[in-house]
Amino acid sequence: MITTIITDASWCPNTLLGGWAAWITMECKETNTIKRHKYYGKFKSQPITPTIAEMWAIKNGIHLAKKKGAEKMLVQSDCMGAIKKLQDGANPSIEYRHVKGHSNRPESRFFVNRWCDMNARK
Repeated sequence: MITTIITDASWCPNTLLGGWAAWITMECKETNTIKRHKYYGKFKSQPITPTIAEMWAIKNGIHLAKKKGAEKMLVQSDCMGAIKKLQDGANPSIEYRHVKGHSNRPESRFFVNRWCDMNARK
C-alpha cells in the first residue's frame, strides 16, 4: 500500500528559525483501516534558505513514515524547488508531487496542506 505524506515548512529570513509539519496517511493491512499521523515542531538547526527548510520537512515526514513501517510513499509538498532537489537522488519507492500552497480548494490534500502550513508556523 502507498503511504501519503504531506509536508510544509515555515522559515524566518531574519532569525533563520523555522518549523515543519507532516501529515502521514497509511493503510493498515491487518485491520483494513486508515491511520493518520500528524507531527510538527521546530528545526533543531537553522535552515539557511526556505527551500532547505522545505527539504528538511519532507525528510522528517519520510523518516517518521519509515518508522511506522512505510515502504512505498507519495510525498506532496508546495515547494517545487525542494521536490526537484530531492528527486535528483530519486528513490524508486518514493514519488513526489506538487500541491499548490495557500489554496482554499476543498479537496483533502489542500486541507492537509493548510493544516501543515498552520502548524509549521507554531
